[in-house]
Amino acid sequence: MLVLAVVFGILSGLLHIQFWLLEAVWWRQARVWKRFGVQSQDQADRLAFNMINQGYYNLFLGIGAVVGAILLAVDVPGRTTLLGYCCLFMAGAGLVLFVSRRSMARAALIQAVPPLITLFALIWI
Repeated sequence: MLVLAVVFGILSGLLHIQFWLLEAVWWRQARVWKRFGVQSQDQADRLAFNMINQGYYNLFLGIGAVVGAILLAVDVPGRTTLLGYCCLFMAGAGLVLFVSRRSMARAALIQAVPPLITLFALIWI
């Protein structure tokens, strides 16, 4: 279960770092904002500040999960805390996305399932 937690912890972190790229770095590109259901460049421009903020939340969560998975792999005391918290946060945000906008169910699953797998693996370590 340790290997499963480390692998899915790193995957969860990398996915959230990718979300940061979409939301904070590449947001003003039409191919990106259309994935979020935004209808126009004007609307995307108005949302840009909020997306940058959200993107950085995802970046810091992603970094936390990757660092937590590495600490878990090298057997640091208290090793499950950082990874567990980051994955719980990610899974919770995926649940909120699913409940608040059912049309984003696929995105919610992508956001929530890897951290949930990590959490279940952490329980069995």
